[in-house]
Amino acid sequence: MKKNGFIAMSLIYTFFLVFVVVLLSILSFYLDNNEIIRKINGRVITRYNEGIDGKRVQYLNSKGILKRGDFVNYETNSPNYNTAKWNILKSDTESLYLVSGFVVSYSNSSEYNLTNIQNKYSTVFLNSDLALDIRLLELNDLWQSASLTPIRHENREYPIWNIGTQYFVRSGNQNRIVAPNCACSGDYSGGYHTSFFANDLPQHLTLVDWYSANCSSFANSTQLDSIISTCPVRYLNYSILPTYTSGVRIVVRLKPNVVVLGGDGNYNSPYRIGVLN
Repeated sequence: MKKNGFIAMSLIYTFFLVFVVVLLSILSFYLDNNEIIRKINGRVITRYNEGIDGKRVQYLNSKGILKRGDFVNYETNSPNYNTAKWNILKSDTESLYLVSGFVVSYSNSSEYNLTNIQNKYSTVFLNSDLALDIRLLELNDLWQSASLTPIRHENREYPIWNIGTQYFVRSGNQNRIVAPNCACSGDYSGGYHTSFFANDLPQHLTLVDWYSANCSSFANSTQLDSIISTCPVRYLNYSILPTYTSGVRIVVRLKPNVVVLGGDGNYNSPYRIGVLN
């Protein structure tokens, strides 16, 4: 009789322990899933209540959610440019401005004026659903100390300005340029030489052209700043002849009703923009 009672109690305790283990497993599963749901809900609440998806880009910029330098996908009228990145440049009371993260072409300084740029590029870059007009990149669009200090790769705005090539910027009624400032050195023709890109007016349009023409021919070449990734960028306030050639970047002024449709604003997940009817 005692043996049977012991067996019965053992079974009861066994079932109780199994019950406790199952209950703890269920609670743990519930808590884990509840935490996942809480995080997802938090992201949804952030994006909608703090204003991301479906909200006007100019409003989001004024609230500090969309920031200068954030990456944007701007759909042009040409599929050739629709995988290229644009950056948020600035805003005014009604509109947000984007600047292309690439040069669309190289032209003579005499051709770099608002009328010519608008006539030449509006067909390709002025998406009538999204943009009001095309503007020139201006000196006051650059980083705050552009006239005094090169911008370096530690600065958040660095990816806006170093695109691996030189380009025009308008200063009053004059054209100037912005360019990376790299150097390399090594033995060449029996002596030690150093070559600079953008130490003065660049003699080559791109860093790659300069490197191929100079650095690659140096023996024991030392590259003082790596190509594109860490070269400081300078605003070059030199007089430019009408025949001087440099790159053209496009600035577009978005319409007030343009909204964010998704994305996170970084290089791999740029903001997608559009118009909600």
